[in-house]
Parts: sequence; structure tokens; C-alpha cells
Amino acid sequence: MAVPAFLNSSYRYFARVGVSDVQTIWDDFEAECLANSPPWTRTGGAGGLLTSPVDADGRFLDVQLSWVSAQKLQMVLRDQNAVTICTRRINCPSTNTWTVRIYTGQYHFYIDVEMISAVAETLHGGILDLSPESQIAHTQYVYGNGHRTSGDVASNNNQLYSWMVDNITAATTTRNVGWGGGSTVVSGLQTLAGYRVHRPREHYVTPLGGGSPRFAGRAYQVMTVPKTLTFGSVVTIPIDIGATGQFRVISGIADQSYGDRRYAVRVA
Repeated sequence: MAVPAFLNSSYRYFARVGVSDVQTIWDDFEAECLANSPPWTRTGGAGGLLTSPVDADGRFLDVQLSWVSAQKLQMVLRDQNAVTICTRRINCPSTNTWTVRIYTGQYHFYIDVEMISAVAETLHGGILDLSPESQIAHTQYVYGNGHRTSGDVASNNNQLYSWMVDNITAATTTRNVGWGGGSTVVSGLQTLAGYRVHRPREHYVTPLGGGSPRFAGRAYQVMTVPKTLTFGSVVTIPIDIGATGQFRVISGIADQSYGDRRYAVRVA
């Protein structure tokens, strides 16, 4: 056996407590992207456009963060064709400080902000592993989302939603696989004997030319885990014979009413 391709990429994890201005989040995110191996590329000075490392098949994404106010951070995510996948925001309360967890790698990023007096919020994006097909089997491989619209409205931010290019237009819909039948059951993420089942975060998309949504690929360094795991918990998951990885459960991707899964991103 071998480590699956979607778990065989770079990853980093950084956390900071006591944050009170999104400028700190922006600065830390940029520092983490540039510290990756291979590193991201910054166009311009501090606060410039950040482009992910280009893989062997020429695939990449770019992301631009912007400071809206001390409590509001905006993200513009684009694909390899400079098509805007989404423009999303997080809002952080001024009534307390926040704990910020930043997960990055050559093919993914997640900014997860935990807040005492409000629901956690996340900005994230990445490219998909298309295995076992060629990584150039299609060009609809960039995904992302955030907690709010550019007008600060919380929307379409639960586990099943991602922005991607559908046919020829970027859109959001329920494109992530659900593994359950209700809010109180674990269904496809637990065996009959009660053991947890961990699955890739898979995405579906409408192909170029239209038609029914089809499997588009797996997010790098992200696992789907049962809802019974608490937000912020770290779970050890086998990734190969004699090899494990540690994944932390994201707090800011909201549960949905009939969901039984959460997402965990690689930290070790």
C-alpha cells in the first residue's frame, strides 16, 4: 500500500490566542503560506496576492485577503483561469478576543476562528486530487467557501456547500457528500460495532457542457469525521500500513440540520 495521493501533500498548522484585529489573522496567514515547503508566491508587498505552488500538471489557485474592518476579513478565491470562485467574509466580535487556527499546505488552506460570544467562522479553499484519474482529467478542481457573503450575511456555510465552477459559472450548492440520515445518527461514519469511519472530503460538480453533477475529486489533507467528535478535537487516523496522521476538527464550518459529519484538517 501507499499513502493516498490526497494525503500525500504538504501541510502546516499554526494557532494564536488572544487575537482582536483581523489584521493579525491576515499577517499570520501570509507568513504561514510563505513558510510552506514548497512555498506559496506573493505578488506585490505585504498583503499581496498569494498563489499556491503549481503542481506537476500546472494546477494552482490564488487568494487575496483584505481588511474590511478590525472585525471583518474578506477573501477572494480564484482558479487557474483567474475566474473568481467566491468572495466571502468572516465577522469577529469586538466583545472578546479570538483563537485563530490556520491550516495550510501546497494544495489547501483553512482559517478557523473560534470566538467565545459567537459561532466560529471559517474561510477556506483548495484544489482537488483527481486520483485515480489523471490530475488533468478536468479543470474544475478549485473549491472554497466562507461563513458570510461580501454583505456580511451568513449563508450556505454548512458541511455540504462549496463554491466551484459549475459548467462555466462559479456557484455554490450541496456538492460535498453526506453520510447520514439524520441529526442524531452517525450512519455511514460508524460501523455496526461502533467504530468510527473516516472518509475523504469529496466534491461533486456539474461538468463543462452541463448535465448531472459528477465526482470531481477529494480535498487534500481533509477528512470527513463523525459528528460525535467535538469541534477542536484531534483524531488520529491511519493513512497507510503502520502510518497515521493527526487531524483537528474544524469549528467554523457549521453543522446542518440533518448532518452527521464534520471536517478535520491535518495537523501532524
